Amino acid sequence: MVDWSTLPNNGTNGSESLSLQDIEDEFGGDDVPDGDIELSFYYNGGAYVPDVAWNYAIPTLRNANGNFKDPLDPLSFNAFYGAVWGTFVNFTMCGGGGGGGAGSSSGRGSNNVGNGSAGGTSTVSMDTNSGFGGTAAGGAGGLHGDSANFNGTAGGGSIFGTGGQATAENTNGSNGSGGGAAGAGGGGDRDSGKGDNIGYGGTGGTGGATLEGGSPSPPDINNNRYKYNSVINFSAGNGGGGGSGSFSTGGNGVRGRLAITYDGDTYYLGGSGEHVVGSLAEIDDVP
Repeated sequence: MVDWSTLPNNGTNGSESLSLQDIEDEFGGDDVPDGDIELSFYYNGGAYVPDVAWNYAIPTLRNANGNFKDPLDPLSFNAFYGAVWGTFVNFTMCGGGGGGGAGSSSGRGSNNVGNGSAGGTSTVSMDTNSGFGGTAAGGAGGLHGDSANFNGTAGGGSIFGTGGQATAENTNGSNGSGGGAAGAGGGGDRDSGKGDNIGYGGTGGTGGATLEGGSPSPPDINNNRYKYNSVINFSAGNGGGGGSGSFSTGGNGVRGRLAITYDGDTYYLGGSGEHVVGSLAEIDDVP
């Protein structure tokens, strides 16, 4: 069973006993007027006990069709050994990568027409805990024709990806690869046909910023767990577009990404969406 619960994992043979107070300490119940708590408050999927695989032994309030059971299955203290309210959750997130600047055909950094766009800000939050989450800024866009020579410079990487590779002259910049990575600058015009040889490559964008958070280390069962069935909402910052309108086009940045880790597994969101804590655990995962 889990080792992140305040309840003992076994005791059905009398080795350890459970009290109603033990169950209240794990799942809550202080909000009940006059402390008039009862075992019947703690059905699986009710106000206090999250409906996750770890709590499979506790009878549920609802049937397979989602309707309330009538009558309810009886509750026993034995069902609560190893049951758990929440877990330690950590996240790593990055903003969107910036787009690379366009390469120029005449002059260095002569105008802003071909600058790459900045990446967007990523955000993450949890519906049951306002202290969980935050924002990660997007990367800056690269500049038009601002490299030191004809070649476009590489895009910046992120915690999840690699920026577009440096670009040869007369070539469009490559896109970033992986969440939050930036696009490369476009190559400059080595010879515009006039024999002037004065084009310059664009500079690559920068990768999206990183934010990490969640349960601090070392974990503390009594203070920094998050409730199972909590909904984590993620809004991925868009990748910045590569600069254009000059000579060669800069590479595009990649949108932000989120990694959520708990119970020994990591789940990834490569775009905006939500994740329900514990929803992907199965009975086979329960020791």
